[in-house]
Amino acid sequence: MKNSSAWIIGALLLASLANDASEFVRELYALAQNFCSGFTVKTLFDLGKHSVNAFGLYPDPRNKFMLAPDSSGNRIWKLRLPLSQNSSLEAFAGWESGYIDGPAAKSLFNRPQSLAMCGNGAIFVADTRMAIRKISKVTTIAGGSSRKPGIADGTARFSSEFSLACSCGSLPIADRGNWLIREIQIDDPKSCDSSDSTVSGSQKCVVLLGVCLGIPLGAFIIWKILDQLRRQEFDYGDGVFGEVPAGIQGQAQAQLRMLTLMFQRKAFLHWYTDFSEAESNLNDLVTE
Repeated sequence: MKNSSAWIIGALLLASLANDASEFVRELYALAQNFCSGFTVKTLFDLGKHSVNAFGLYPDPRNKFMLAPDSSGNRIWKLRLPLSQNSSLEAFAGWESGYIDGPAAKSLFNRPQSLAMCGNGAIFVADTRMAIRKISKVTTIAGGSSRKPGIADGTARFSSEFSLACSCGSLPIADRGNWLIREIQIDDPKSCDSSDSTVSGSQKCVVLLGVCLGIPLGAFIIWKILDQLRRQEFDYGDGVFGEVPAGIQGQAQAQLRMLTLMFQRKAFLHWYTDFSEAESNLNDLVTE
């Protein structure tokens, strides 16, 4: 009886493994999508030596320099590209806490946190004095009329925490304090140069490698498990179920047949679904 119970448990475990193995292709493909090797991290520039605490880095669209808003220092810094330990750090705008428009060197900001740099060189700053400032000669284009946070369109009032980006013809604003996404229309749509994002060749290779390796390997594992199931010699008369009452024997036989069939069908469907999804994703990447 113990031997027959072990055979039943073993058969059920093998059938369960067929289901688990059918997920292998999906997991392998996901890993191929999410993991890229060959990347290393190195320190390029020590801002701490200059007592600058950058709140973010915003590269110039022409890749000539980067701007770093120093929220705690109420100043915006400029770093020439390419970056190295010998790169120069220049004060770009602001010098102490305040709110004054005018030439960049004489303007004052209050904890600038976010920038948006457009293709024509226009620079917009999210000033936590609830204002959006534009740098060439610094001017205020929205907000700033009140020292208190608020919510109003038109000339606008903002919360004290918001960030912005440059989209073609507009400035989308994430007004975090008010839980809103807002927008400022730019008079000249050419102030933003949009560029289509592309998928690199290395990303395509990783996806293709995942498809080529994952599907055959997953199918092979499933086939081996199912082959082991087929090789089991279940003697329903005197073997595995010989010591089990006839009524239970019939039910167990039917359940085993149905379970094996179900996992065979499910494994095939999983494999076919993974193959179809992988083919579709690869086509999408090539199209993009």
